[in-house]
Amino acid sequence: MSAAAALEHLSGDPNRAALFLRGMGDLARIDPDEFPSFHFLAVSICRRFEAVMDHRDRGALDESTWEGQQNAVVGLVRMPGFRAWWAMAATLYNPNFRAFVRDAHALEQDPEWSIRVRAHMAAGASTAAVDEA
Repeated sequence: MSAAAALEHLSGDPNRAALFLRGMGDLARIDPDEFPSFHFLAVSICRRFEAVMDHRDRGALDESTWEGQQNAVVGLVRMPGFRAWWAMAATLYNPNFRAFVRDAHALEQDPEWSIRVRAHMAAGASTAAVDEA
């Protein structure tokens, strides 16, 4: 299932969409009995983005398509509930995707760092090198 299909699945049920948006806005607004549903929705969507990133890394996805997907991930990362959830769930994902999410969060925080990250990523360098620059 593509990232678009995951979002279509989410939007197909108003209760599911409301739960997801409420949790992404503020994880504390999710009741304990709702958390498993929220968690599995978030895992599903992030797993799709992880797969899309893998396709890009393997050359099976062009950069213009990747740019839209990348912007969607950055949008998620900006949501406070995502950051709280990610602190619990990051280890479910491969190291490359975890680094991408970490870097996407940094893009929001420091515009100069953002410019360096984009330059290093365009050059194919590891983002770890950005921290040393």
